[in-house]
Amino acid sequence: MLVTDSSIASYAAFCRNFGDYETPKAGRHNWNEEAMETMVVDMEQPWLDVHSALQAHRSRTRNSMNEALLWSLTHLGKLLEHDLRFSSRF
Repeated sequence: MLVTDSSIASYAAFCRNFGDYETPKAGRHNWNEEAMETMVVDMEQPWLDVHSALQAHRSRTRNSMNEALLWSLTHLGKLLEHDLRFSSRF
């Protein structure tokens, strides 16, 4: 690609205007918006996949924590019953 003073000026103007730019040849465009529209479409399914995986992970984590808590409470209760029975002998 040949870099000219006019292409450098066009690029600088493009950057100054955050992608909202007009040239005689291409007309008016918001290049950032146009690029983002494509990215949003391209990323929709991967984002849904990540979201679904995170939801499943959260559910598994919650279930594991509930099981651990239930196990802990059950065994703590058994220990307390044992201690109460043992201490009542004296």
